[in-house]
Amino acid sequence: MLARIVKKAGLPFIACLLVVVFLSPLYIVFINSLKTLKGLFLYPLSLPFDEFFSPGNYVEAFIRLDFVNSFINSLFITVVSTIVIIIFTS
Repeated sequence: MLARIVKKAGLPFIACLLVVVFLSPLYIVFINSLKTLKGLFLYPLSLPFDEFFSPGNYVEAFIRLDFVNSFINSLFITVVSTIVIIIFTS
């Protein structure tokens, strides 16, 4: 009886553990992206707070990387390649 309960609960437990293991680096990257450089090095695993909170990192990245132009280029390549694939596979 106990073995059956452990067997049934074991797979979901392992799945939850794997979700935590695989998603924790993404969580850390996101949390650290909201910090200033000083806050990143002083408190790498904490939530951003007070003077270390800096959502301006996203604004700066948006401007520096020319996100709109990059998005338009990616959209163009995707549309053209999809049309070519549809034509040649029909």
